[in-house]
Amino acid sequence: VGIIILNNNLIINSIKIISNRIMFIITNNFIIFNIYAPNNINEKVEFFDQLFQIIVDLKNNFLNHHLIIGGDFNVSLNSSDNLISSN
Repeated sequence: VGIIILNNNLIINSIKIISNRIMFIITNNFIIFNIYAPNNINEKVEFFDQLFQIIVDLKNNFLNHHLIIGGDFNVSLNSSDNLISSN
């Protein structure tokens, strides 16, 4: 998990690595997340619960910041993608 920002006007106030799956930076106007969600459904539920709580806490402290979340959410857009091949 990593974040690269190429912008001369952006001031990074804080960089926080929560785990090998969640990191974020706080700038003058933005909170930018990069995530890598697990594949396992049980781990995924715990992961998104943790992510949601982090976001709520941050937004309560940074009311005027915009939130950007990117990364690999490991979700299927259609149910046929969830089938595991036996090959």
